[in-house]
Order: sequence, then C-alpha cells, then structure tokens
Amino acid sequence: MIADDFNISNHVTGNYSLPKNKVIDLIIISIRNTHQDFLKAIKSENLHKNLNENKLTQIFVEQNDIHLRFLNLPIGVNREYSDVFYNIKGVPDFYYYYLELGKVNDPLFVVESKRLLSHLDKGREKEYVIGKTKSNNPNGGIERFKLGKHGVGLNQCGIMAFVEEEDNSIWFNKINDWILELAQVDSTWNKNEILIKNEPFSVYNHFTSTLNRKADKIKLNHFWIEIKSDKL
Repeated sequence: MIADDFNISNHVTGNYSLPKNKVIDLIIISIRNTHQDFLKAIKSENLHKNLNENKLTQIFVEQNDIHLRFLNLPIGVNREYSDVFYNIKGVPDFYYYYLELGKVNDPLFVVESKRLLSHLDKGREKEYVIGKTKSNNPNGGIERFKLGKHGVGLNQCGIMAFVEEEDNSIWFNKINDWILELAQVDSTWNKNEILIKNEPFSVYNHFTSTLNRKADKIKLNHFWIEIKSDKL
C-alpha cells in the first residue's frame, strides 16, 4: 500500500519520503473513500433537506478527517484557508496541509464547495463556472481558480459539488456546454477547459479539467456527490 511507504517518523522535521504529487493522490483517494460515510452522516438524522453549502462542507470535512487518519499520514484537513503567503483574498472552503510542528507550509491542496441546484436566483444559475457578486466581482467556482483568487502557488486544486437536483450526468453536460459557450464569446476561456470524464456516471464522480491562468495552467479535480433524497 502506498501509505506504508510514507515515513511518518519524520513528521516533525518535514522530511517526507513521498513526492507532493503522490501525497495529492492520497488526498484524492481519501475524498473518494469519504463520500459514502458523508452520505450516511447526513442521512442518519435526515439532515440533507436543511443543510446549506457551509454545513454540507463541514460534515464532509469531519468525515474526511477520519479517513485521513485511517491512512496514518501526517496530513490534516481544515475549513476555510486564508492565504498567508501570496496575500490573495479568496478563501477556499477547505484545504489540506502537512502536520508539522513549528512551521507554516503552503497548503497541499485547496477545495471550493458548490451546490448544484436547478433553480437558483437569477444571475447565479451558472455559478459553478462563473458568477457575479453584488460588488460585480467575478466569483464563480471555476472562475476563481482561473483568475488566481484560489490556488496561487499550486498546480492542482479541487471543487466539491453537492448535487441536490438532477444527477451527475446531466450537470456534466450542462457545465461543459456553459464552458463551450463562454469560449465562443470570451477569449479568456477555451474549449479545452471542459471537464473530462474518466469513469462511468455514479452517485460519486471524480472529473478533471485543465484551466489556463495568466502565467500557467492548473489542473482542477471535480468531486461530485449526489445527495438527492432518492439516492440516500
């Protein structure tokens, strides 16, 4: 098992024996392993009908923290990352980091959360991709990573989607259509930024996409969990 190769005895000095991309692979595995217990948790008290984005994220992070401990790795997960290195104002909903005494590290991986609903307020229906706040600042989920509001200094990040209406296959096609439409009218978007499906559609899916930023590219991991009542 890959976790067995991780030298946990070095957790104080930060002398880790796995390269960062392998650590991120383990984080992605932990997210996949967490989705079933997350669904059990919100089902246990019939909570799913009354939870907003922040509450859903909180429950997921609690369950994910347990799965990280199962891997026996010096990696933590926490809510709301406020950047301390690049002075960016965006605050992703949760983040992963090395557990290391006496040192502050860049986050390993940051994740933005979004709910996928068929009926949102006017102007918010496409906010997984793009969105506007009252102050007219671009604030869509994917958009934040493209513009460097999230993920500066990282080459991989994530978006967690809680699918509350319809299913993953329908949203996959909708969101790719929106990206293709943007690519036709806005030169900052590209048709190659669509989501890529690497597995059959299910209650949980992990898609990927590659975004163009001003100076580089970033790989975005899309973690989607269907939480409709008929799937719980």
